[in-house]
Amino acid sequence: MGRSQQRYQLLRTWSLALMIFLAPLQSSAQADSLAVERVPKKAVIYSIIPGGGQIYNRQYLKAALVLGAEIYSAYNFQVSRDNYNSTGLESYRQDRNKYAWWMGFAYIYGLLDALVDSHLSAFDERDPELDKEYEPPERVTELETEKE
Repeated sequence: MGRSQQRYQLLRTWSLALMIFLAPLQSSAQADSLAVERVPKKAVIYSIIPGGGQIYNRQYLKAALVLGAEIYSAYNFQVSRDNYNSTGLESYRQDRNKYAWWMGFAYIYGLLDALVDSHLSAFDERDPELDKEYEPPERVTELETEKE
């Protein structure tokens, strides 16, 4: 099997795993996201798959970005590793290591973001005290105090 076929198989496997993972989440979606408090432990468990915690927290754009960063890093890691193994050039080893770090950072970012989002899911941004019309206090100038 050629390298391009291996990469295609890897991408196909990730896509299938993501679809299997997303199927139960789509059926249990609720209309009002503020009505349900999210459990941080579940968000971390779903984060085992990159972007899963963001999907659990209904942050679909973030999920796509986290998953895209993981796939991009994994693909470039694979290419750099193959190039390094075939040529032995130092620049390919450096690229391989760089993309390995990127994969780790993207994974940790996705996990921490899902955890923080789930903790803040019960936080109500609409404070009634802040919604009141602001009325600045009356300013008394020095001239007004001298007139009295």
